[in-house]
Amino acid sequence: MTNKEGVGIIVGRFQVDELTEAHKKLLDHAADRHEYIIVFLGVAPVPNKRNPLNYWLRSRMVWQYLYSRSNKDTTTSLQALPDNQSDTAWVRDLDTRITTTAAGFGDKIVLYGGSDSFIKTYKNNGGRYKTETITKTPNGHATDLREEISKHPIDSVDFRRGVIHATQNRFDAYYPTVDIACIKEGKILLGRKPTDPHDMWRLPGGFVDPKKDSRLESAASRELYEETHISIHPNDLKYVFSIDVKDWRYRDNDRIMTTVFQGCPIMWEHKAADDLEEVRWLTLNDINHNIDIVPVHQNIVKRIQELNAVKS
Repeated sequence: MTNKEGVGIIVGRFQVDELTEAHKKLLDHAADRHEYIIVFLGVAPVPNKRNPLNYWLRSRMVWQYLYSRSNKDTTTSLQALPDNQSDTAWVRDLDTRITTTAAGFGDKIVLYGGSDSFIKTYKNNGGRYKTETITKTPNGHATDLREEISKHPIDSVDFRRGVIHATQNRFDAYYPTVDIACIKEGKILLGRKPTDPHDMWRLPGGFVDPKKDSRLESAASRELYEETHISIHPNDLKYVFSIDVKDWRYRDNDRIMTTVFQGCPIMWEHKAADDLEEVRWLTLNDINHNIDIVPVHQNIVKRIQELNAVKS
């Protein structure tokens, strides 16, 4: 295309393994119309399912495509654009970068995006430059593409290296769990998993579920009911303490941090469920005499005994 002028701006994430036809159409549209294009790649504060690829990997992918175009009479610049919790601040930062980078082009600056792109946010938060929406070609949404990729590992050296690289470069994490000391008249409700020795017991509990739990008390109430069929309202559970758990499954970099709650149910009736195969009311005073606790819960139960003035 002849008579190129001004600057074409593209803002996107391009969080895919290879550019889609919609991505290429967007890049081609800007490159065919402008003598200078700037591609801003959104950068999340931490990697996540929506943003698995870092800036370098995506910038290389975009740059290689633009360079491979037969029409190379367009100057290209790529920049990282950090996310911001404030849309207004994000738009202000974007406009400042455009003004700084494209100084001298006046009003010959156009921002391009797809129908579900940043453009609506940009307009609603005071963006100063002209925008144009490019209709996407039928190609599948990037979220769906990432989901599909996650289901199909590839038998190759590069794929295995990629998995190792991703694992080695992520932050170490604490996984939050809850454990519940359900105590009534000097007795505590303990359970046993199929993998536990027949003479060893544990507290009901489990992992906090971000899809189900709005707070730790809710997680504790849910786990207690799922494993024992005993109901205690979240507001009736008392926070006791939190502790680092020496779980053998997480003995490298990641760890488990559990929060312990205590409560007293109205009824005694219980039923083993979920990953517990047996639950019993056992006397607190008998623990460490006639009742053994699984190693991972020994320090927790000892603290519970101390707080409930159990005699040794």
